[in-house]
Amino acid sequence: MSEYLSTAEKKTIFFLGLFGVIGLVLMLINNTTNASDEKITVSHAKVEKQAETIIVHVEGAVKKPGVYQLEKGDRLIDLMHLAGLREDADRTRINLARKLRDEEKVMVFSTKDKENASFLNSTQFQASVFALGPQQIDINRARISELETLPGIGPKLAASIVQFREKNGSFKSPVDLMSVPGIGQKRYEALRDQIVVW
Repeated sequence: MSEYLSTAEKKTIFFLGLFGVIGLVLMLINNTTNASDEKITVSHAKVEKQAETIIVHVEGAVKKPGVYQLEKGDRLIDLMHLAGLREDADRTRINLARKLRDEEKVMVFSTKDKENASFLNSTQFQASVFALGPQQIDINRARISELETLPGIGPKLAASIVQFREKNGSFKSPVDLMSVPGIGQKRYEALRDQIVVW
């Protein structure tokens, strides 16, 4: 068959074959490079995820109360898998889908606690809804009654904090509390360890 092809046709076939081989080599090199880039990205994401952990304390109607290290973004159900709910745990009063926060203390109530229904309506219980640990209050969610538990904050100043928050939006940092009229550096220093922003 090659005897019937002219020199120009033979050159054309040669170059087409050569371009085909070069194209295949380039595709293989490109696929190998992309695959290694993907591996690097995946392993990099795993390193970042491992670095972001939270510490949460759980007590109450659980089999293993204590302090647990979890990944950022974990939910209450993840903590309950580790701590284990006791049979008397009141499952109607916990939201297993809720995201956990660093330094949070979770109290799991027992069904026996239902007997004291007045506790559910008490200021102590309502304040604990927004307490994120011993004496830490989220100033972006706390009500006036909860803010009044902070040192140097009375009903008038607590109302000013809530009004400021409603007018200007959420606080970005605890130090932003000094933007509220009546809260200066000295007052802020007295309560800064007891507040948090989420």
